[in-house]
Amino acid sequence: MPQQQLEQEVHEPFAVQVLRQRFSTDPEAIGRFNKEAQEGMKLRHTNIVQIVDFGNAEKQYYMLMEYVEGSNLRDLLKIRQRIDQTVALPMMLGLSRGLKYSHDQGVTH
Repeated sequence: MPQQQLEQEVHEPFAVQVLRQRFSTDPEAIGRFNKEAQEGMKLRHTNIVQIVDFGNAEKQYYMLMEYVEGSNLRDLLKIRQRIDQTVALPMMLGLSRGLKYSHDQGVTH
């Protein structure tokens, strides 16, 4: 389904994660990617990005996910290099709550 059409149907922006081209012919990598998407679709938690759909088009494997505005932790650390504990603690609590929920559901990342 074209991105514009999907946005019109759900009325929300989304993010697309694509399996790197060099892995698109590796059955194990494709299997892991699809399994992660399938398992991730079962998870519903405030601290976990929601996976909406996954599939492939012309051997391009993808996941559609809710769009979360902002940067990821890796990029934040590149910019700031160090995060004050008053900022880091709430982030780590959210991260650990999401991981606990995922683990409780039998899904590991």
